[in-house]
Amino acid sequence: MQNKLILVCEKCGSEDIEQLEWHKVNTNEFSGLGSDYNDEEVQWCCTCEKHVSFLEKSEFDKLKK
Repeated sequence: MQNKLILVCEKCGSEDIEQLEWHKVNTNEFSGLGSDYNDEEVQWCCTCEKHVSFLEKSEFDKLKK
């Protein structure tokens, strides 16, 4: 079984995070992400209530040991 990539807030480690996505208004077709997961301008942590960068959960866990 393949491991699922889980991203977290790089500041607090929360999985309650959001990222800007683009949808076509008339068709509701998904057309892409706002940017990659290291762009603070389009990422938001609902726990910290601010723009943050995302980090893979496994990397966050290694850094916080």
